[in-house]
Amino acid sequence: MASAARLELDALSPGAALRSAAGCAVVLVVALPVTGPRAAAASTVGALLASIPALSGARRRPLAAMVTTTFGIALSSSIGSVTANVSCLHLVVLASSAFAGGMLVALGDACSVVGTQAAMAFVVFGRFAESAPVAVQAAGYVAAGGALQVLLAAATRWPLALRPLRRALADPYRALADLANGDPERSGLSAGLALDGAGAALTAPQTFRRADVSALRSLVDEGRRIRVELVDAVDTLAGLLGARSASRQ
Repeated sequence: MASAARLELDALSPGAALRSAAGCAVVLVVALPVTGPRAAAASTVGALLASIPALSGARRRPLAAMVTTTFGIALSSSIGSVTANVSCLHLVVLASSAFAGGMLVALGDACSVVGTQAAMAFVVFGRFAESAPVAVQAAGYVAAGGALQVLLAAATRWPLALRPLRRALADPYRALADLANGDPERSGLSAGLALDGAGAALTAPQTFRRADVSALRSLVDEGRRIRVELVDAVDTLAGLLGARSASRQ
């Protein structure tokens, strides 16, 4: 309960949120007078769902995930709208797509987000039964909104989601640097606790099967080795200083 109620301000990404909101607003403002409210709504939904990969967790290539999401939501929206007239068929396709989206979790965080957004698009547009030409046209508007969001993300260089993980890894290395100063009164416990915290952050479920996160995990392992050597060096230095002081006495 305490962890659920805790507000972690370091995890907030206001820049990414503003970029996502700006992309949705631009799509809505441009499409509304040109295509009408229904097409503008479809384009805005496409822009919104396409922006989710850049907002939800760590990814090695967020633009690739956004492009894949755009394709997935466009395909799912057209299938959901076309099959909405036949309830049995619609439910079978919905169950199959939901199962496939759930299984994508095994392929990592980015694939999980793509599957979730595609399932959401199927549910949203599946409420509106349309003929095949109209459904394909609506899917085109969805894809256009998602494409604009991808272009906006590429133009503004969306912040890397690994930044909070790098920040978490920087704290234990600062503690190691303090320990390396050779102060005999300084304990290696703070560095050990900081390394344990960084290790916990880097083993979170959203970092599963991430090749770029594995490099950060190796830094945690290296930090633990450095800590052990520094603690031994500090203890040895303290022993030498104690022996010298005793010999002088």
